[in-house]
Amino acid sequence: MSKTKNKKIKKEEIASQRREQILKSAVKVFSKCGFAEADVEEIARLANLGKGTVYRYFETKENLFFATVQWTMEKVKNETSQAMIRIDDPFQQLKDSLQAYLCFFEKHREFYRVLFEERKTLLGKVKRRMIDKYFSFSRIFEKPITEGIKTGIFVKVKPQETAFALLGLTDALVHKWLVSEKKYSLKGQLPLIITTFFNGLLKKK
Repeated sequence: MSKTKNKKIKKEEIASQRREQILKSAVKVFSKCGFAEADVEEIARLANLGKGTVYRYFETKENLFFATVQWTMEKVKNETSQAMIRIDDPFQQLKDSLQAYLCFFEKHREFYRVLFEERKTLLGKVKRRMIDKYFSFSRIFEKPITEGIKTGIFVKVKPQETAFALLGLTDALVHKWLVSEKKYSLKGQLPLIITTFFNGLLKKK
């Protein structure tokens, strides 16, 4: 391998590491202060980088925030998707992926505000991009729902809307857990999701 190619790879590795440093720090600051009050200088300080370096990677605070949302969502998506690997049964896929989703936020409370709370305060293009990302994330659950309908496990429903409804119910329980003064297990809410969403509330006659 040539010296020029080695230098290029090294440069890319450093850039990737710095980007990761910035995003990790951004999660902490955005989750603590919110988008409006977050200070890029504080993010740079936590990342042990200069403010100018942060702006070389992310031109504006809005770009940094959206990159933080994307980075965070990819982490949630990867853990949730990994739970489905090597499982054939669509219902079990959903249960395992939901448990992974709950476990992720139980371990990473600080990610919640970045992903969900800030949607209430953002305006314009940034808010629209966040909402679009959130809609696309629900497709993780759409695939096993579609497969379950094909195999006769689930009744015929609209997979996209059903997946979004399932994500909405789950997020509501995550939110309740985060704001609750009582300490309890978030992943312990899975049976409630299964009972409410899949079995329903009405008694069978």
